[in-house]
Amino acid sequence: MKKGKDMNLIDRFNCHYNMKTFNPEYINKAYAGYNYFKNTSEKKLYNTEYNLWYRDYARKSETTTSGKPSVWSRGNAWVIAALAKQMLYLNPTVFPDIYETYKNDFIALAQSLKTYHPQPLAYFLYI
Repeated sequence: MKKGKDMNLIDRFNCHYNMKTFNPEYINKAYAGYNYFKNTSEKKLYNTEYNLWYRDYARKSETTTSGKPSVWSRGNAWVIAALAKQMLYLNPTVFPDIYETYKNDFIALAQSLKTYHPQPLAYFLYI
């Protein structure tokens, strides 16, 4: 998983296979990938100050003219879509901690998008 669109596709497939097979490893694998790129990777793609995602590691150093980070608008849309789909397919009684993480991250991302993305068709967010 390198970008938000990858998370949207990979996590959705893992949730779908979990629903078909009832094998929790698919959910755990999807969550491990999400958590790696959000929290634990030396190349993590999540900006904790703004609760937004970068396009990829190479773009993390890009800044706006005001010196703030330039994050990827379309990628954040893919991530919020992936989180919504995960919550839709995930059974919160079977995976309460994972569900709660996705829910909290969805809310934080939605609030950040509302705050920092006033332009309807921008590709990059200029914070």
